Amino acid sequence: MKNIIILLFACIGFLSPLKAQEYNASLFGCVSDGITNNTSSIQYAINFIAEKGGGKLNFYVGRYLTGGLHLKSNVTIELHEGAVLLASPNFYDYVKNDGGYTLISGENVTQVSIIGKGVIQGQVEPLLSHLNGLIEKGYLLNKQDAYLPSLLAFTDCKDVKIDGVYFSNSPSIVQKYVRTSNLELSSQTINSRVAKDSKGIVLINSTSVKLTNLFIDTSGKAFVSDTNNQFSLVEKVVLPNGSSAL
Repeated sequence: MKNIIILLFACIGFLSPLKAQEYNASLFGCVSDGITNNTSSIQYAINFIAEKGGGKLNFYVGRYLTGGLHLKSNVTIELHEGAVLLASPNFYDYVKNDGGYTLISGENVTQVSIIGKGVIQGQVEPLLSHLNGLIEKGYLLNKQDAYLPSLLAFTDCKDVKIDGVYFSNSPSIVQKYVRTSNLELSSQTINSRVAKDSKGIVLINSTSVKLTNLFIDTSGKAFVSDTNNQFSLVEKVVLPNGSSAL
């Protein structure tokens, strides 16, 4: 009997670290009403998980309004079916990455993932309205195109995985990767036709890139790639007419 009890506690001790790596977004105060701005709560959760050595932040059914986020090493975001990360319509909520603006930014990070059957959705029309108002009032001095954010932007990163997510209505580029290695993009739908010239995936000087089961329907070019990219696998990357996007 004593040996059984000792074994039980050993098993609990072994399993506890695994459980500790799973976090529910609601535990950090994230609200899924589509109205409350969750930027600070989500960023706090990402920072907390990274400081603990890594883990997964789970979003369940609901619409989580957010501004720009900095993804950290060893952190996975999982958007479960019915979960939506809804981009803020306020331009000032976005963060900079590689000279541009973005909703989710990764810079010099490793072992990061965004996975699941959920959605990352832009709000094109209200964002453009806000931007135009700022430009007309002289708060922003350049033309509108200079400020249009992407949904994802990764620069100088390694071991990046984006799997299963539905991307909708980016104000500009949907996903941009610069000098990113061991990049896996799989089982995604990219639907971004509201904004003019919204590009699907932009790859610059990236290596060990795997692309599988991607459906891309955008108002601009579906796929933009420079000659320095190196692909280890390209399979079923298609446009609405069934032709290859590459």
